[in-house]
Amino acid sequence: MSSLMYLACDQPFCDIGRQPEDFQVFPLEKTEDIFTKKTYCARFEWGWTLRSYPQKQAAYIVAYVKNQLNYADEVEIWHIWAGASYPPPRIKNKSIGIQDLTPGQILALDAAPAWETVPLASHIAIPAKWGIEPEDLEVCTHYCCHITKHP
Repeated sequence: MSSLMYLACDQPFCDIGRQPEDFQVFPLEKTEDIFTKKTYCARFEWGWTLRSYPQKQAAYIVAYVKNQLNYADEVEIWHIWAGASYPPPRIKNKSIGIQDLTPGQILALDAAPAWETVPLASHIAIPAKWGIEPEDLEVCTHYCCHITKHP
């Protein structure tokens, strides 16, 4: 299991243009961990140079999302704990306009505790006949930030 941030959109992702070679965007195949309803998904990677500068990493993501919104009405940025798709995770959604998206918000999303779990029993009643103790089933949280052209 690992932390994963990815983008989702209903339009194909654009070329990253003139970004440094150690910032790259790659297509992401949908798996059982990917809960977006958007058609296209992408992940980003950094070279060693940018790993030491998270503020710059976040600024590149903001610039990329702004550019992508020239072709789409909405881009989702997800932070998930991959490999923990059952039971289905809680999904916390937030919507903001592109003019309000900052590198600080990207860093906060990346720091969100997707790996922390809460008891499933706090969300649904588990029938006793299943033979499952409520504390045996826990769900993690996936975070989704919906970025739109307009507020």
